[in-house]
Amino acid sequence: MRPNPTLISIKSTTAEAAALMCRDDVGSCIITENGIPKGIVTEQDFNCKVMAKNLLPGSVRVEDVMSSPLITVGEEMPVSVAAKKMIEHKVRRLPVTNANGKVTGMVTVRDLLGVTNEINEIMTELLVINRPDDKSGICGVCGAMSADLMPIDGILVCPNCREQERI
Repeated sequence: MRPNPTLISIKSTTAEAAALMCRDDVGSCIITENGIPKGIVTEQDFNCKVMAKNLLPGSVRVEDVMSSPLITVGEEMPVSVAAKKMIEHKVRRLPVTNANGKVTGMVTVRDLLGVTNEINEIMTELLVINRPDDKSGICGVCGAMSADLMPIDGILVCPNCREQERI
């Protein structure tokens, strides 16, 4: 999760939201009304709902182009819940909320992919450590089962992939 997501008032314009997104180097803003999260606006919303319609960003309010209701995940939820929510709702960003409903962070598909890569590397190392004589398992390159895996650069690789130099 990335803390302190970019927030903007529901009565703000898309130009103001875009300026905040540029300032914070992010691709979205959480829309709030009286401090309560109501929706989200993204670069895609600007492209499809403002620019493609040749509207002036300074005259379009974020409430008119935001996605709502806001799909969120709680701070205490495991990463797997966030990933499943993203898939279920077909979203790439999930605001993270605390028990009081306040937005405290943002988790993105890119964040989850980063965690997944780290976990895969750790699991590969654990497999190598815990099964020094057993060379069977799933090839980290092609996904095939093999009884002759060899660790190369932290990835268990089958003979076929080693032969074809896929790594």
